[in-house]
Amino acid sequence: MVRKNALNKHFRVDFDLGEDVCLWIELAYMCDLLGITEPLTKVRVTASTAALDQDKQIVGIGNIVHFLMNHPLFSMHIWRFVHSLSSLRFACL
Repeated sequence: MVRKNALNKHFRVDFDLGEDVCLWIELAYMCDLLGITEPLTKVRVTASTAALDQDKQIVGIGNIVHFLMNHPLFSMHIWRFVHSLSSLRFACL
């Protein structure tokens, strides 16, 4: 569980894509995160979903890189993130 004020403080409203990843990066830095095996939500996938649109994926990754490069702590580690992208396969390929 996450307190609402943590979400409001760290959620990037200026990004349409990649904002959720930026939020999880901030939360992971601030506290320990745990996962659960039980799904709590269902996601509707349509033709306009970013997971299926390579152009939207590129914009989202660009937003995440921008966030990391401009963050006082994360900017010194951006090369690790960019390097990890080379091993990813996009959902639409």
